Amino acid sequence: MTFYTGLEQEIGKGYDFLGVLAFRLRMNLQRPKRWFCSELIFQKALDAGIILLADIPSWKVSPDKLDLVPHKQWVTRLTVPKKGVLA
Repeated sequence: MTFYTGLEQEIGKGYDFLGVLAFRLRMNLQRPKRWFCSELIFQKALDAGIILLADIPSWKVSPDKLDLVPHKQWVTRLTVPKKGVLA
């Protein structure tokens, strides 16, 4: 599944107000079929095989954490060539 396909499948789902409250309570209050903005972006990236931040579940990703994701120009520098392929 691509990133955009994953996002399109979530159109019409409710906003997860309880999930936003979870930031203050520091616990997972995730409700099925509901998302908050940064959680949705982060999870659909993971589902598409894109790792934006390591070792963090999507319900803990606030908008300010998404801002920590390296810009595309830096990510390309961090990629490791496949074995046997010269850059």
